[in-house]
Amino acid sequence: MQLNAISELAKALPVLKGRIGDELLSKAESLYRDLSSDRTQDKLLHGDLHHDNILLGQSGWKAIDPQGYAGDPVFEVGAMIYNPLGACPVERRLKILAEELPFDRQRIRDWAFCRTLLCLAWHAEDHGVLPGPIVEVAKAIDSYQF
Repeated sequence: MQLNAISELAKALPVLKGRIGDELLSKAESLYRDLSSDRTQDKLLHGDLHHDNILLGQSGWKAIDPQGYAGDPVFEVGAMIYNPLGACPVERRLKILAEELPFDRQRIRDWAFCRTLLCLAWHAEDHGVLPGPIVEVAKAIDSYQF
């Protein structure tokens, strides 16, 4: 079975042209290209890993509703930054993930930024508008420094 590569998801970003600052969009497109250019270490990914898709059952923790992509495992942290909104400040989430996961801090931040812009692009495609709170999350990630 051939899985879609997360690098293909970047095709959704141009829908943000004129809807979000050109600087943010340009940065996301550039980061996305850089982060997904080397596919030699691709892994099977869930694709939408966040709190609503992780359940505790009788036999332990289970991830549900997988999207099934191939790519950089650090991509998975992105949805955890903006979902759920308002539960914990973006900066705190980034700090916790960087402390607890065996990934490069900057790569966590960069993928979280790209994944958040993808969320905005998909929302714009589906609903024609950008959700203000997620725009603010993107800006917070962009300005965050470890």
